[in-house]
Amino acid sequence: MYHFNYVSSKKLSPVKKDLIFIMNSVQDLVRHDFTFQFEFVGSVKRQMVTQDIGSNVGFDFDINL
Repeated sequence: MYHFNYVSSKKLSPVKKDLIFIMNSVQDLVRHDFTFQFEFVGSVKRQMVTQDIGSNVGFDFDINL
């Protein structure tokens, strides 16, 4: 059974920074063919990300491209 808890901003921040770095790297790679913007939506935007403490599932990040 899953037991979800909210993730603190302190724990979420480095993971979010890594995702931003990855998205910026992808933008640089495809810049000659097309451009795109991205933004965090859903639970990330509302600072309400959850995590199942009993498993290694990770976080759910929704990104709008």
